[in-house]
Amino acid sequence: MDRNSVHKFCDIEDEVNSILDENIEIATRTKNQLFFQGQQIENVDLKLTNIEYFTNKAKEIINRMSSFFHRFRTSPVSYTENVVDSQIQMSEIDESKLFVSGETTLSKLNRLKNIGLQMGEELDEQNIKLDKMDLDVDKNNSYFKKNVEKINKIF
Repeated sequence: MDRNSVHKFCDIEDEVNSILDENIEIATRTKNQLFFQGQQIENVDLKLTNIEYFTNKAKEIINRMSSFFHRFRTSPVSYTENVVDSQIQMSEIDESKLFVSGETTLSKLNRLKNIGLQMGEELDEQNIKLDKMDLDVDKNNSYFKKNVEKINKIF
């Protein structure tokens, strides 16, 4: 190999490493956004649980209202005010972890592959949570409709 060929090979390797560094940064940010999205899904699921709790309490109140004598026989409906309210804070990307000095092209490709696998796992978990939430929304909708029907009967 002559000197010119070696210089061109080094230039190509530098270009490939530069592209890999950019892709690792993009993949890491995307993965962090997916985790943030997962936290939001969990918070929505928690809110659905709270809605279900209050809907059930509303059902109890409506049942108490439905009959004059029923109100005398049943105790007042009590509820807890310590409903869990969630807060989300997205962690910042640590730029020092994105670029490892002296990292080989193969190890960069391997790191990029691992980030992609983590993103796939996170998306699978989120799909499961979203399916469960869909069922919970349908269930809460049914509760609301039944409560409205009971209220209409009372009045």
